[in-house]
Amino acid sequence: MTPIARTRLRLAANRPQTSILGKDFLVYPEVYHPDTSFDITEYMNEEILKVIQEELREKSEEKSFDFLEVGCGAGYIAIHTALASEKCHVWATDINETAVQNTIENAKLHGVDATIESRDCRCF
Repeated sequence: MTPIARTRLRLAANRPQTSILGKDFLVYPEVYHPDTSFDITEYMNEEILKVIQEELREKSEEKSFDFLEVGCGAGYIAIHTALASEKCHVWATDINETAVQNTIENAKLHGVDATIESRDCRCF
């Protein structure tokens, strides 16, 4: 994590935070917090990353890898996916506008805001 990202986390200390697979995330009060089922959240992230890594190996010749997450919450899976490879382009959606904003802030925190598009999915 960059020094700027650490500073942002400290400035946001009044917001709940969590760490998933070694990455720190801000969690807005209106967004589901994984601490209620932390083991499941960690497991889901690990398993999805295994699938993504396998897909990236199988499609190594392709220029990009597109990923859609429905129900992104604070963006844990979307951000881990974007960090997995520069080839990844991620769409993260949620019906909760606060979750969409939470994902955007966490994407900035981890330097992947250029590869993640987070949107309200009530339009789909």
